[in-house]
Amino acid sequence: ELTLAILFVIGSLRGDDSLGELARLLRVIDLERAPMLVAVSDALSLAPHPGIAKLLTAWLEAPLGAQRALAIEVLGRTRQLQSAALARASEDDDVRSQRAAARALRHCEVPVEAAAVQRLMQHDDHATARHALHAAALRGEARALAHAYELTEQGRGAHGDAAIVCAVAGGTRARNALSKSDAPTCLSARGWYGDVTHVPELVSVLDSGDDAQKPAAAEALQRITGAALTDAEPEPDLTGAPKHVPFLPNYREPSRPSELTLDAQVWRSYWLRNEARAQPERRYRHGRPFVIAHDLWEITDARAVRCDRERAHLELRARFGVTGRLDTHAFVLAQWPQVRALAELAARANLAHTPWQSMLER
Repeated sequence: ELTLAILFVIGSLRGDDSLGELARLLRVIDLERAPMLVAVSDALSLAPHPGIAKLLTAWLEAPLGAQRALAIEVLGRTRQLQSAALARASEDDDVRSQRAAARALRHCEVPVEAAAVQRLMQHDDHATARHALHAAALRGEARALAHAYELTEQGRGAHGDAAIVCAVAGGTRARNALSKSDAPTCLSARGWYGDVTHVPELVSVLDSGDDAQKPAAAEALQRITGAALTDAEPEPDLTGAPKHVPFLPNYREPSRPSELTLDAQVWRSYWLRNEARAQPERRYRHGRPFVIAHDLWEITDARAVRCDRERAHLELRARFGVTGRLDTHAFVLAQWPQVRALAELAARANLAHTPWQSMLER
């Protein structure tokens, strides 16, 4: 609502002094309040006002950190941030500017100073490292995966979502690394990786994990097996629905159960009944061998959350070399042409690949 209100005010500015009015408006807004900074950056990224880029380019050198962060965020999202400015922002003494620079890296379509990318990927701030790692991997930079391996093998896979990068972009080296931590992010990553040898570990977390670990483990089990086990239906009858039998070779469109059971014995019983069909050398997604259609479903499904859509987008890039854009912060109408372009690129992609093939492995 706040974003829409600011958009309305910006849209009402008219006349030769509209840029001055916009500058005065922004100066009276308390950008030090995080929700306000987010709302203003959203509004300015979406507003068509022609003076925004000129005003915010000047703000790249503003004395206030919040103003610099706003300028970097908006210019980055609108693809008007120059690579030199991004590199300077990576060394800013305000972490908000560094985070904005890491987010801008995703949208920057020109070469960026290698040292700047490295600084952002290795940042101690989780959000900065997460945005930078994901963006660098999307740009096809092998060092992003190398750094994700390093963090995950040290048991720090939750930092910067390094374990997720390993899961969607890594090869067989990730198999052991993903078991180094039971942090919720690392448990979720095992689901994305799709290795059935992780199933017993995930079931064990349901036995002894905490309130954050158990849902993540159940989510990972669902992403591997597609079992859709709930408290209401802990042992689904598959005799009348052979297409729902897990680990068959043919693709089936996944489903999203409303609430998975956290009962370890239910999952353990299911695994014992079905593990004989699972082949450890294959990579599974929702109970079927992983194929490109799984990522396209994740991106287009109405119930998908933003982080899952972004992970699937990275997986398309890393596994199949699909390089199309997807801006999950854009209006839905603006995203659909991008989604259609991704689907067209995916249709032409080379689908002959080993289960954990990665374009980022060196």
